[in-house]
Amino acid sequence: MIRVAIDSDLFFFSIANSSKASKKVSPSGVKNLLQHISTHTDKFELCVSSTVLAESVMVCLESRKHDIDELHEMITFWGGLNIKFLHPNDVAAYMCNLLINKYKDSRMMPTDVFHIGYALAYDMDYFVSTDRLLLQYKLLEGSKLKIIHPDMLRTLIR
Repeated sequence: MIRVAIDSDLFFFSIANSSKASKKVSPSGVKNLLQHISTHTDKFELCVSSTVLAESVMVCLESRKHDIDELHEMITFWGGLNIKFLHPNDVAAYMCNLLINKYKDSRMMPTDVFHIGYALAYDMDYFVSTDRLLLQYKLLEGSKLKIIHPDMLRTLIR
């Protein structure tokens, strides 16, 4: 079983219209990728941390970049996916604390470090993001977690 955790940016890309779409990431491609992983439960487990969900909601409520209509669209999309939610626990708290205090990277937002902490705590194989800083983040030695771009995940499903 390949365990895949995703960053909030994938949710935003999955609902983006053509005027907000990135040149590097196709909204329909991301949506199809998440749906594919979600439906192939014999091979993949699609996971989302509570920190990713909270960030997605807060960005829609507090940002000029996204709005409440996009939040509703994301919630509808989430409802169609087979998602395992990664809830707070002692191991997640420990990993987040360790990453924030011992393996500090001043370029990283605390929320991004928490996303990685959850992925490590829940023994994920991959954390998928388009965030350049996350993709360059140096993980703890001995960790099996790999931070990858959606294009790399696409090659895994073939």
